[in-house]
Amino acid sequence: MIELHMFPMSHYNEKARWGLDFKGVPHSRIPYLPGPHASKLRKLSGQPQTPVLCLEDGQVVAGSTDILIELEARYPTPVLIPDDPAEKQAAMEIVEKFDGDIAVKVRRSLFVKLIDEPDYLCAMFAQGQPRVSRFIYRRILPMLKGMMRREMDIHESAFDEGVALTREAFDFVARNSADTGYLVGDSFTIADLTAAAILAPSVQLTYPDMKKPDPVVPSVQAYLDLFADLPGVDWVRRMYDQHRAPRVAAS
Repeated sequence: MIELHMFPMSHYNEKARWGLDFKGVPHSRIPYLPGPHASKLRKLSGQPQTPVLCLEDGQVVAGSTDILIELEARYPTPVLIPDDPAEKQAAMEIVEKFDGDIAVKVRRSLFVKLIDEPDYLCAMFAQGQPRVSRFIYRRILPMLKGMMRREMDIHESAFDEGVALTREAFDFVARNSADTGYLVGDSFTIADLTAAAILAPSVQLTYPDMKKPDPVVPSVQAYLDLFADLPGVDWVRRMYDQHRAPRVAAS
Protein backbone atom coordinates (compact mmCIF):
# COMPACT_ATOMS: atom_id res chain seq x y z
CA MET A 1 0.00 0.00 0.00
CA ILE A 2 1.24 3.48 -0.85
CA GLU A 3 1.22 5.85 2.13
CA LEU A 4 1.50 9.63 2.14
CA HIS A 5 2.65 11.01 5.49
CA MET A 6 1.49 14.61 5.58
CA PHE A 7 -0.01 17.66 7.20
CA PRO A 8 -3.68 18.19 6.22
CA MET A 9 -3.50 21.93 5.47
CA SER A 10 -0.14 22.59 3.81
CA HIS A 11 0.83 23.75 0.35
CA TYR A 12 3.85 21.44 0.05
CA ASN A 13 1.72 18.48 1.12
CA GLU A 14 -1.01 19.54 -1.27
CA LYS A 15 1.49 19.25 -4.12
CA ALA A 16 2.05 15.58 -3.26
CA ARG A 17 -1.67 14.87 -2.80
CA TRP A 18 -2.47 16.55 -6.10
CA GLY A 19 0.22 14.56 -7.90
CA LEU A 20 -1.08 11.26 -6.55
CA ASP A 21 -4.66 12.09 -7.46
CA PHE A 22 -3.72 13.51 -10.88
CA LYS A 23 -1.93 10.25 -11.67
CA GLY A 24 -4.85 8.23 -10.30
CA VAL A 25 -2.67 6.45 -7.73
CA PRO A 26 -4.59 4.81 -4.86
CA HIS A 27 -2.98 5.68 -1.52
CA SER A 28 -3.68 6.14 2.14
CA ARG A 29 -2.94 9.34 4.00
CA ILE A 30 -1.30 9.47 7.42
CA PRO A 31 -1.95 12.90 8.99
CA TYR A 32 0.49 14.42 11.48
CA LEU A 33 0.20 17.29 13.91
CA PRO A 34 2.77 20.06 13.30
CA GLY A 35 5.29 20.04 16.13
CA PRO A 36 4.98 16.49 17.48
CA HIS A 37 5.55 15.11 13.96
CA ALA A 38 9.31 15.57 13.72
CA SER A 39 10.64 12.56 15.62
CA LYS A 40 8.34 10.13 13.82
CA LEU A 41 9.33 11.42 10.40
CA ARG A 42 13.04 11.27 11.23
CA LYS A 43 12.65 7.58 11.97
CA LEU A 44 10.70 7.08 8.76
CA SER A 45 12.73 9.15 6.31
CA GLY A 46 15.87 10.47 8.01
CA GLN A 47 14.55 14.03 8.03
CA PRO A 48 11.74 15.87 9.87
CA GLN A 49 9.67 17.45 7.12
CA THR A 50 6.43 16.47 5.40
CA PRO A 51 5.41 15.21 2.91
CA VAL A 52 6.92 11.72 2.86
CA LEU A 53 5.76 9.05 0.41
CA CYS A 54 6.22 5.35 1.21
CA LEU A 55 5.92 3.20 -1.91
CA GLU A 56 4.95 -0.46 -2.29
CA ASP A 57 8.53 -1.58 -2.89
CA GLY A 58 9.75 0.04 0.32
CA GLN A 59 11.22 3.16 -1.25
CA VAL A 60 10.73 6.29 0.84
CA VAL A 61 10.67 9.68 -0.89
CA ALA A 62 10.71 12.95 1.05
CA GLY A 63 9.85 16.37 -0.35
CA SER A 64 7.01 17.42 -2.61
CA THR A 65 8.99 17.94 -5.81
CA ASP A 66 10.97 14.72 -5.43
CA ILE A 67 7.65 12.92 -4.90
CA LEU A 68 6.22 14.40 -8.10
CA ILE A 69 9.32 13.41 -10.07
CA GLU A 70 9.14 9.85 -8.70
CA LEU A 71 5.44 9.63 -9.55
CA GLU A 72 6.17 10.78 -13.10
CA ALA A 73 8.78 8.04 -13.48
CA ARG A 74 6.47 5.32 -12.17
CA TYR A 75 3.20 6.56 -13.67
CA PRO A 76 4.05 8.39 -16.90
CA THR A 77 0.46 9.10 -17.89
CA PRO A 78 -1.16 11.52 -17.65
CA VAL A 79 1.97 13.55 -18.34
CA LEU A 80 3.00 16.08 -15.71
CA ILE A 81 6.57 16.93 -16.77
CA PRO A 82 6.93 18.04 -20.43
CA ASP A 83 8.99 15.88 -22.79
CA ASP A 84 10.25 18.88 -24.74
CA PRO A 85 13.63 19.87 -23.18
CA ALA A 86 12.98 23.62 -23.32
CA GLU A 87 9.51 23.28 -21.81
CA LYS A 88 10.80 20.87 -19.17
CA GLN A 89 13.50 23.34 -18.16
CA ALA A 90 11.01 26.22 -18.04
CA ALA A 91 8.58 24.17 -15.94
CA MET A 92 11.23 23.08 -13.44
CA GLU A 93 12.48 26.67 -13.11
CA ILE A 94 8.96 27.73 -12.13
CA VAL A 95 8.76 24.85 -9.66
CA GLU A 96 12.03 26.00 -8.09
CA LYS A 97 10.80 29.59 -7.98
CA PHE A 98 7.59 28.69 -6.13
CA ASP A 99 9.13 26.04 -3.87
CA GLY A 100 11.60 28.56 -2.51
CA ASP A 101 11.00 32.08 -1.23
CA ILE A 102 7.38 32.24 -2.39
CA ALA A 103 6.27 29.12 -0.51
CA VAL A 104 8.12 30.12 2.65
CA LYS A 105 6.80 33.67 2.75
CA VAL A 106 3.23 32.83 1.70
CA ARG A 107 3.06 30.45 4.65
CA ARG A 108 4.78 32.88 7.00
CA SER A 109 2.42 35.77 6.25
CA LEU A 110 -0.63 33.56 6.90
CA PHE A 111 0.87 32.24 10.12
CA VAL A 112 1.35 35.76 11.41
CA LYS A 113 -2.45 35.70 11.71
CA LEU A 114 -2.94 32.02 12.57
CA ILE A 115 -0.49 31.98 15.45
CA ASP A 116 -2.83 34.20 17.46
CA GLU A 117 -5.90 32.10 16.53
CA PRO A 118 -5.18 28.79 18.33
CA ASP A 119 -8.71 27.40 18.00
CA TYR A 120 -8.75 28.03 14.26
CA LEU A 121 -5.20 26.80 13.79
CA CYS A 122 -6.16 23.59 15.56
CA ALA A 123 -9.23 23.22 13.35
CA MET A 124 -7.03 23.52 10.27
CA PHE A 125 -4.13 21.29 11.23
CA ALA A 126 -5.75 18.65 13.43
CA GLN A 127 -8.09 17.44 10.69
CA GLY A 128 -8.19 13.66 10.53
CA GLN A 129 -6.94 13.22 14.09
CA PRO A 130 -8.85 11.39 16.82
CA ARG A 131 -10.89 13.60 19.09
CA VAL A 132 -8.55 13.12 22.04
CA SER A 133 -5.55 14.09 19.91
CA ARG A 134 -7.30 17.27 18.77
CA PHE A 135 -8.11 18.09 22.41
CA ILE A 136 -4.52 17.58 23.55
CA TYR A 137 -3.08 19.47 20.59
CA ARG A 138 -5.25 22.49 21.31
CA ARG A 139 -4.01 22.48 24.91
CA ILE A 140 -0.33 22.35 23.94
CA LEU A 141 -0.51 24.95 21.16
CA PRO A 142 0.43 27.84 23.50
CA MET A 143 3.61 25.94 24.38
CA LEU A 144 4.41 25.41 20.68
CA LYS A 145 3.97 29.08 19.83
CA GLY A 146 7.59 30.04 20.49
CA MET A 147 8.90 27.09 18.49
CA MET A 148 6.65 28.01 15.56
CA ARG A 149 7.87 31.60 15.63
CA ARG A 150 11.49 30.43 15.53
CA GLU A 151 11.07 27.73 12.88
CA MET A 152 9.05 29.91 10.51
CA ASP A 153 10.95 33.10 11.36
CA ILE A 154 7.75 34.96 12.21
CA HIS A 155 8.70 38.54 12.98
CA GLU A 156 7.25 42.03 12.87
CA SER A 157 7.83 42.70 9.17
CA ALA A 158 6.98 39.14 8.03
CA PHE A 159 3.37 39.94 7.22
CA ASP A 160 3.97 42.87 4.88
CA GLU A 161 6.92 41.11 3.26
CA GLY A 162 4.90 37.95 2.68
CA VAL A 163 1.87 39.81 1.35
CA ALA A 164 4.03 41.74 -1.14
CA LEU A 165 5.65 38.55 -2.46
CA THR A 166 2.30 36.76 -2.62
CA ARG A 167 0.91 39.58 -4.75
CA GLU A 168 3.93 39.29 -7.05
CA ALA A 169 3.33 35.54 -7.34
CA PHE A 170 -0.32 36.04 -8.26
CA ASP A 171 0.74 38.61 -10.86
CA PHE A 172 3.30 36.13 -12.22
CA VAL A 173 0.78 33.35 -12.82
CA ALA A 174 -1.76 35.71 -14.35
CA ARG A 175 0.83 37.24 -16.70
CA ASN A 176 2.53 34.01 -17.73
CA SER A 177 -0.71 32.11 -18.34
CA ALA A 178 -2.33 34.87 -20.37
CA ASP A 179 -1.69 33.30 -23.80
CA THR A 180 -2.65 29.64 -23.24
CA GLY A 181 -4.11 29.49 -19.75
CA TYR A 182 -1.01 27.58 -18.56
CA LEU A 183 2.43 28.60 -17.35
CA VAL A 184 4.39 26.43 -19.80
CA GLY A 185 3.13 25.38 -23.21
CA ASP A 186 -0.56 24.76 -23.80
CA SER A 187 -1.32 22.07 -21.23
CA PHE A 188 -1.26 21.45 -17.48
CA THR A 189 2.21 20.67 -16.12
CA ILE A 190 4.14 20.38 -12.88
CA ALA A 191 4.61 24.15 -13.06
CA ASP A 192 0.86 24.82 -12.87
CA LEU A 193 0.34 22.22 -10.15
CA THR A 194 3.14 23.68 -8.04
CA ALA A 195 2.16 27.33 -8.42
CA ALA A 196 -1.53 26.65 -7.73
CA ALA A 197 -0.80 24.50 -4.68
CA ILE A 198 1.72 26.94 -3.23
CA LEU A 199 -0.72 29.84 -3.62
CA ALA A 200 -3.71 27.84 -2.32
CA PRO A 201 -3.34 29.04 1.32
CA SER A 202 -3.98 32.59 0.09
CA VAL A 203 -7.25 31.62 -1.63
CA GLN A 204 -10.49 30.36 -0.12
CA LEU A 205 -11.05 27.23 -2.18
CA THR A 206 -13.95 24.81 -2.25
CA TYR A 207 -11.73 21.76 -2.85
CA PRO A 208 -11.88 19.78 0.44
CA ASP A 209 -8.14 19.30 0.95
CA MET A 210 -7.42 23.03 0.99
CA LYS A 211 -10.75 24.53 2.04
CA LYS A 212 -10.34 26.49 5.24
CA PRO A 213 -12.76 25.60 8.03
CA ASP A 214 -15.97 27.61 8.28
CA PRO A 215 -16.51 30.12 9.65
CA VAL A 216 -13.21 31.72 8.68
CA VAL A 217 -12.00 33.88 11.55
CA PRO A 218 -11.94 37.63 10.82
CA SER A 219 -8.13 37.98 10.85
CA VAL A 220 -7.69 35.19 8.29
CA GLN A 221 -10.59 36.48 6.18
CA ALA A 222 -8.96 39.92 6.12
CA TYR A 223 -5.77 38.25 4.88
CA LEU A 224 -7.66 36.44 2.09
CA ASP A 225 -9.45 39.65 1.13
CA LEU A 226 -6.10 41.29 0.32
CA PHE A 227 -5.83 39.10 -2.79
CA ALA A 228 -9.45 38.33 -3.64
CA ASP A 229 -9.70 40.62 -6.68
CA LEU A 230 -6.39 39.64 -8.30
CA PRO A 231 -6.58 37.79 -11.66
CA GLY A 232 -4.06 35.25 -10.33
CA VAL A 233 -6.61 34.12 -7.74
CA ASP A 234 -9.04 33.27 -10.55
CA TRP A 235 -6.24 31.30 -12.25
CA VAL A 236 -5.64 29.24 -9.09
CA ARG A 237 -9.35 28.47 -8.82
CA ARG A 238 -9.43 27.48 -12.50
CA MET A 239 -6.51 25.07 -12.03
CA TYR A 240 -8.39 23.46 -9.16
CA ASP A 241 -11.68 23.33 -11.04
CA GLN A 242 -10.17 21.85 -14.20
CA HIS A 243 -7.26 19.71 -12.99
CA ARG A 244 -7.61 18.85 -9.30
CA ALA A 245 -8.91 15.29 -9.46
CA PRO A 246 -10.83 13.79 -6.53
CA ARG A 247 -8.87 11.82 -3.96
CA VAL A 248 -7.95 8.28 -5.00
CA ALA A 249 -8.12 6.44 -1.68
CA ALA A 250 -6.62 3.02 -1.12
CA SER A 251 -9.27 0.30 -1.19
